[in-house]
Amino acid sequence: MESDIPLWAVGLRLVLFFASFLIVGFFAASETAFLSMDKWAVEGLKDEDRRAKVLSDLEKDFRNTTSALLIGTNVFTVLSSVMAASLADILALNETLRNAVLPLAITALMFFFSQLVPKTYASRSPTEMALAVAPVLSVISRVLRPVSSILSLGPHLLAQSVGESARSVESISDEPVRLAVDLAAEEGQVDKDAGEVIVGVLDSSDIRVSDIMVPLPSAFVFEENTRVKDALNQLRAHRFGRVPVVDGGGEVVGLVYMKDVLRQVMKEPDCRKNVRDIMRKPLRVSPSDSVLDVLGPMRKDRIHLAVVVDGEHTVGIVTLDDVLEEIVGDMPDTAVGRVLSKKAPYEEPHDMKRVVSGLQESDAFDAVGLNELDR
Repeated sequence: MESDIPLWAVGLRLVLFFASFLIVGFFAASETAFLSMDKWAVEGLKDEDRRAKVLSDLEKDFRNTTSALLIGTNVFTVLSSVMAASLADILALNETLRNAVLPLAITALMFFFSQLVPKTYASRSPTEMALAVAPVLSVISRVLRPVSSILSLGPHLLAQSVGESARSVESISDEPVRLAVDLAAEEGQVDKDAGEVIVGVLDSSDIRVSDIMVPLPSAFVFEENTRVKDALNQLRAHRFGRVPVVDGGGEVVGLVYMKDVLRQVMKEPDCRKNVRDIMRKPLRVSPSDSVLDVLGPMRKDRIHLAVVVDGEHTVGIVTLDDVLEEIVGDMPDTAVGRVLSKKAPYEEPHDMKRVVSGLQESDAFDAVGLNELDR
């Protein structure tokens, strides 16, 4: 051993050597957990666990996060080799041990203790491990962002040059999910109806609004200057709960609800208002939207009918029943303005109780201010 090397310097090299092993193991476990975690589970925990929100943000910045993990792994792998070589010089090892035995020993130890063991441990519970390391990983990602952004740019551009964007839309097969549902159904863990709903959700991800919408010419509509009392008669005759309202150019400008018409007529029996005075703003969707994209806002805002708009022109309507039928199968028709029919002649509704009794069940709930989704 070289006698002119202070003892503290030798101790520092030993500490850095063993610390490098531990830190490389941390990065290896973090990488495995991050790449194998259940993203759906993380999204579901965002409101309850702050770590899940941090982990979700890291996943959205996937390129920089993975680059930071790789940078950390390589930096401390090199550091361990440098410390090992420095200690070999201090111990005055012969050439054979220094150039042949030591590198092989370091590689074997690094592989077992800093790669194999941490990755095996992390793979058993990747989501839990990812949540545990998320705060630390977030700090590391932010610190290394300038370097990782530069180093990851080359591979990203290379991937684009061969036609594969580094972080383009992921193509994830749903076959494992379908297989899991089938196995769960066979074992009795999932009943048949629930299994069909799950498969329906998977199948409906590729279905567009244009595939299920009702073309506007085929829909029953009100002109915006239709009298409220006339609208009541038509709603009652066709048992509609809500009907689109069009302007002079044939564009849908709103929706009129049976409950709003009823309230207006009961409030003013001699009401002379038009439907445009009580219509509501419609939800507008695109023909290219998937049915799952439409289901979200319809469910959130408790809306049963959406207007399909292509550019500046209305091309049709889509109902909540249409969407749900694609997922769970056939459902009873709730009559929201799909019948090709001429308007029935006007009949003065003298008895409001008779009018309410003639409503469909769903419309009766609407008339008292409830919503079908609230039942």
